[in-house]
Amino acid sequence: MPRAPPPPSARPTGPPRTRDRARRRVRGRFFDSELLRDIFSTSSTSAGGETGSATGIPAAIPAGVDSTPLPPLIIKSRSHRRFCQRWGHSGTMFAMYGQSYEAVIFDMDGVILDSEPLHQQLEARMYQELGISVSAEEVRSYIGVNSYEMWRTFRERHGVTRSVEELVQIERDRYRRIVAEQGVPFVPGVLELIRNLAGRGIRLAVASSAPREQIDHALESAEMTALFQARVSGDEVLRSKPDPAIFLLAAERLRVDTGACIVIEDAPHGVAAARAAGMRCIGFADPESGSLDLSKADMVCSSMEEVWYVLEGSVLKGAC
Repeated sequence: MPRAPPPPSARPTGPPRTRDRARRRVRGRFFDSELLRDIFSTSSTSAGGETGSATGIPAAIPAGVDSTPLPPLIIKSRSHRRFCQRWGHSGTMFAMYGQSYEAVIFDMDGVILDSEPLHQQLEARMYQELGISVSAEEVRSYIGVNSYEMWRTFRERHGVTRSVEELVQIERDRYRRIVAEQGVPFVPGVLELIRNLAGRGIRLAVASSAPREQIDHALESAEMTALFQARVSGDEVLRSKPDPAIFLLAAERLRVDTGACIVIEDAPHGVAAARAAGMRCIGFADPESGSLDLSKADMVCSSMEEVWYVLEGSVLKGAC
């Protein structure tokens, strides 16, 4: 029986209540991060993990705790129903909902390592030494491309006489020296995200345009080598992103179908490569990479906390 409305004297007075909602653009639409957080916050705590105060990402599940993917989310509250009625069932919001996923593939620069500023500084110095002025648009076009492809394109465009191999070697030697002296920070929250996914039994891979030694060094420095079942360098494939070869090889090494993989990428070339491989893609809007067009990704997130909410819903929960 419907409940009668309260008498006028019992109704709240004054201006309507407002909420400061963080909204993110997703393929031309917006989603409410606060509502998304409300939907998945109960499942994070009920799974036995503690929520980290710094990132909001639950800690990895302790050994001995059942890490079997949980059943679909039970919609109880009004906000849950409103969210799923508006987005979940229609499929317009969460293109990656509707099936379970077995693997997550990470790009490295800008996703695991906060290394894009260092790469751009090294390249800017080389441009200056070569006496060539490079536009911001051209700099952005090189993000996500492996070193050989990047310097090959640069050499042809500007008529540089030095060989591609020499330019690549100079950049990598300088990068190696700086990393040995200063180190490179990790993207905030990514280590917790990786541990959490591994604790849930999700297969993990790194597929990066960076050389293999840089990938290995990054994982070893965080003591995470054992958490990744596959690593693929841009030097191991004939064609660089946006060609899907690097992600296809990662799926092959993971022994997982391409349709069961989600890629986390911060560059348009990487997003295009993931989609061409038949994989779903989360675009990570790394502020250090500048304003990049990630609109072709299934979802765009600006923090690893937001990435966790999306992955928890798709990898661990399924459709609501």
